Amino acid sequence: MTRLLVILNLNLLFKTMLLKFLVFKNISNLAIQDKEDDLKVGVKSTALRFGDSTKEWITGFGIACLGGLGLSGFNAEIGISVFHHSILSVFVIV
Repeated sequence: MTRLLVILNLNLLFKTMLLKFLVFKNISNLAIQDKEDDLKVGVKSTALRFGDSTKEWITGFGIACLGGLGLSGFNAEIGISVFHHSILSVFVIV
């Protein structure tokens, strides 16, 4: 694997982990249920920013996260096991 491919792969993994953070943050902190409290206090949360389509945004981030994990595993020539671990990471997120 060339140095450029390693750098691109690390960049992809970093962005994938940001997506995973957004999914985890919105689900684990119950951001969807706390919209009214966020409005009262004046917090600018992602749930408020996404509005009524928060669940669709979370789903999109999750799919992009799985795609990024799969692509980075494919680029690193890890094999098919990376796809199994990517699918298992969904259950860790939820």
